[in-house]
Amino acid sequence: MPRITKKTPDLDAFCSNYLRQWDKRATVRNTEPYVIRKSDVRTYTIPPMMQPLTSEPEVQELGKAAVRTLELQTFHNFLDDIARGEIDGVTVLCGRLANDEFSVSFPNSARQVALTVATDEAYHAFIARKYMKEIETVFGVEPVDLPAKKSLIDCALAWVETKAPESLKQDFRVVTLCFAEHLITHELLDMKRDSEPGNAFHHVLSEHLTDEGRHQVFFEEVLRHFWTGLTEKRRKQIGELLPEFLAALHFGWFPGIIDWNKTALIGLGFKPKRAARIVKQCYTRLYEEKSSKKYDSPIVAHSESLIVRSEVSAHGPTRKLLVDTEWIRP
Repeated sequence: MPRITKKTPDLDAFCSNYLRQWDKRATVRNTEPYVIRKSDVRTYTIPPMMQPLTSEPEVQELGKAAVRTLELQTFHNFLDDIARGEIDGVTVLCGRLANDEFSVSFPNSARQVALTVATDEAYHAFIARKYMKEIETVFGVEPVDLPAKKSLIDCALAWVETKAPESLKQDFRVVTLCFAEHLITHELLDMKRDSEPGNAFHHVLSEHLTDEGRHQVFFEEVLRHFWTGLTEKRRKQIGELLPEFLAALHFGWFPGIIDWNKTALIGLGFKPKRAARIVKQCYTRLYEEKSSKKYDSPIVAHSESLIVRSEVSAHGPTRKLLVDTEWIRP
């Protein structure tokens, strides 16, 4: 068992209340999962922001059936990311938070909440695989034949394991968990706002967000507790590496999604060179920066909000470095 030291009243009170509510609110306890039906194919399965290639003229020329296949394959890939990321990333890290020791101690209540999050996420992975199977059997759509790509949490953890000093790895696992859950929740919320109510994708997001909203608030409290509890020396050490860590978290996944889209277009009948050109022109236009500042990107802005709300930016040297590297606004 990890060493238990003096509790932090704010985090302990928050977590004790969280635990009292978990049985009543968790989807694993109370939700009958949605069943994907044949009729769902007549509605939009995903918002346009999830698969920008469907707006490319050359893709549209293939016809509605091909576009629908690409949308359903993207939906399937999204579910695969959930199934893998929740288990290999979030659930494992929650187990560490529950059982391991860090530079800052956590109250027992927080460790118990971490186990409820691990339970929620394992259930999300279970349901995601259920939906993946339904997409294949109900719609007859096969997934894109490509090895699993890295998610944002995979990229962040790869950075921790290969780049972080040994003495900081354990603490950076806490940082990774907090930032990843914050970003995932915001990305799901953005997708839900852009999806059509009543269709399969909207139902899937609604089920997932029932838990993720609570997780997001919990990990904001965890990061605040952790950051404010560090020694000044430790804060400086972690703060100096935050820009490099944030780059891995936000941008490391991008090559994987480019490769997946190329393979998807080849599967629809495009020659490899043409598929590569279509993907490049689409994503160049999509991510063409109107400003050179990182924090103008919506996904980076989500992390900026966590940095501010968790009081990481209240530390002078860290704030200066994050401002200088454009992760937060001056």
